[in-house]
Amino acid sequence: MLYESLAHARAELGDNGMQAKKLGGKDILVAMHNNALYVLENRCPHEGKKLHQGNCRDGFVICPYHRHRISLQTGWNQTQPGTGRAFTYSVVFDENVRPGIYL
Repeated sequence: MLYESLAHARAELGDNGMQAKKLGGKDILVAMHNNALYVLENRCPHEGKKLHQGNCRDGFVICPYHRHRISLQTGWNQTQPGTGRAFTYSVVFDENVRPGIYL
């Protein structure tokens, strides 16, 4: 489980906040933007650098190394198309079935 609730994620991340996490042996990046939680691999598709030290702005993670803009929704590199994409994960939250946020 990533978070107990969306409110818990929002309290921990704030808006436009990001955090690196390990879950199930995977190195992931969680980001809060416009009251939505996004999860993608913590790797820039351009050169494989870690994204968690960058910034979250306007629906993108800005890579701290070469300033590439990676879409939170799709993982595609918008700065240099054709360099691949970061894998994105579906976020599931259903408090009626099993409280918590899962991948």
